[in-house]
Amino acid sequence: MVADLQNILSGDVMMGLAQAAGAIVLCLTVVALCRRFAVHVEREAVISIGRGLVQMVFVGVVLALLLHGSLLIGAVILLLMTIAAAATASRRLKGIGSPLLLSFWAIFAGSGVVINSSSSP
Repeated sequence: MVADLQNILSGDVMMGLAQAAGAIVLCLTVVALCRRFAVHVEREAVISIGRGLVQMVFVGVVLALLLHGSLLIGAVILLLMTIAAAATASRRLKGIGSPLLLSFWAIFAGSGVVINSSSSP
């Protein structure tokens, strides 16, 4: 399975990594300019760049599994992504009863409509 994933992702991943490297260079340029003008954002920039790179790679792998994996793997990954999104959204909902369930069903319904319409002929 790992070999199949590597074959599927080889060109796309390399392009994505090149784009990420370009973005990192731009971010480091901004940090250098900030440092030059005594605006200290080095620590925050390094943390943000690292976090963003890890997120991009993770999302890329998940999307590749969704697009090239079996239907069961895709369904499980979509369910986990929906739960994670609902948990994130529910933290921002104050004063609403059952924010996790409300968020889950709203995200599930919205993504279900999109997935259903994209799979139609």
